[in-house]
Amino acid sequence: MVQDYWAYQVTLLGVAAEGKAEDTTEAVALKDAKNKHEAAGWTVDGIAEALAPVLSFDYEDDPENADKKRKKVTCYNAAGELVKGQALCAEAKTSIHDTILGKTSPPLLTKEEADKVPGCYKDNIMVDAGGVTITANFISEKAQCALVEVANGLWQWVEDKTIKCLDPFRNEKVGYELCFRKHIRDTDGEGYYKLRSENMGYDYPQYRTLGNDAENPKCMNVARTGELSGKDKCFPLWLGSTQKIEGVDQYLWLSKATAECTSAAGTPFTGEKCTPSLPPSVCSQA
Repeated sequence: MVQDYWAYQVTLLGVAAEGKAEDTTEAVALKDAKNKHEAAGWTVDGIAEALAPVLSFDYEDDPENADKKRKKVTCYNAAGELVKGQALCAEAKTSIHDTILGKTSPPLLTKEEADKVPGCYKDNIMVDAGGVTITANFISEKAQCALVEVANGLWQWVEDKTIKCLDPFRNEKVGYELCFRKHIRDTDGEGYYKLRSENMGYDYPQYRTLGNDAENPKCMNVARTGELSGKDKCFPLWLGSTQKIEGVDQYLWLSKATAECTSAAGTPFTGEKCTPSLPPSVCSQA
């Protein structure tokens, strides 16, 4: 298309592209027009150069398909800063594991990967200083282990009795049933865990997403005693224009158990028949 555009401009100038001496009026006009269009980016190379910065801002190579690009992934690094891109997120994963969890601790895995290799290690020490697995530390009894989400959708198997938090009277509580791991951006209080009964509410960072779509969203149940997961149990609530991160809307996922909405005909619906997302509220009808 660019080449056709160039040929069209040459035709308008009344200049033939071939058979002209370099010093003829036509040849000079041709050269001048070509230079001007190249300067304006009207060549294949020029357009490629102009588009590269745009494409690199929001898109990156898809590791699963070399011929395609995908929207840049976002994640939090060890400092709790939001970063973009595969390379920075890979660095973030390594940094979070080595500096926060410890180099000798079990690896960070996706939920699917972690479910395939249940079990934890005594005092969360999986390898020695040389990187060799300490098999004697392995604990196969799942009741003694807890699968904990650390950050960016990555999980780690942790010895349950090493999970500790404080109640309001500074009494120590032990175990994942009583304590939950703080979001990486949460710097409030001591340690990496908080008491569920005092701190776990409906609005917590792990229940927020950028955009109103998520593969497996999570939300707190109405009683605040546990988590729910999946679009069949949770719905996204728009947090408003003032809650954007880098221009992207944030959504808080809530339990559908108490959801209410009204159809265009004025019929009220509740629970799983509702899929509200503000704005606007939308109802799904059976």
